[in-house]
Amino acid sequence: MEMMIVLLIISVLVLLFIPNLAQEKDTVLDKGNHAIVESMKTQIELQEFSTGKPVTEEYIKDNLIKGDTKKQDLYNEYIKGK
Repeated sequence: MEMMIVLLIISVLVLLFIPNLAQEKDTVLDKGNHAIVESMKTQIELQEFSTGKPVTEEYIKDNLIKGDTKKQDLYNEYIKGK
């Protein structure tokens, strides 16, 4: 009987924590995406500062997001606003 009570308590605790873990995964992904976007913005600003000219779309595509579909999607969504 004691073992059943212990298993019941453990089961309830597991049921309480699993939804929180799924929510934390989404939070971590959002924070990671935000960090990537901020990093790209910083790279663009540094390039503009070092050359004294605005960064072109061609430079961004060839140097910052070339071959990285995740960065391309984040750039289009958050920086370009598409």
